[in-house]
Amino acid sequence: MPDLYVDLQGIDGFADKLDGVRGAFDASTMNISGFADQVGGPDLAEALNEFGQRWTSGREILTSYFSALSDMARASTAKLRATDKDLADDAAR
Repeated sequence: MPDLYVDLQGIDGFADKLDGVRGAFDASTMNISGFADQVGGPDLAEALNEFGQRWTSGREILTSYFSALSDMARASTAKLRATDKDLADDAAR
């Protein structure tokens, strides 16, 4: 039976990259309300303001997903390392 191989460093690297994406994404801002009144008609200004509000809400949701996925990846590698150690300890007995 072949051994199971999991690239734990790859998973940790994935989690690190997710954290970087989350940080960059969370740091990005889109302030549409600052110029919404200058675009012409009130309908367009209202649409831009609504988009800005929804974008803020959506960005918060996405950053929470990035964070949750990163946490899951790290928890998985920790659990896999612990299981690997337990198996190695059992095999040594």
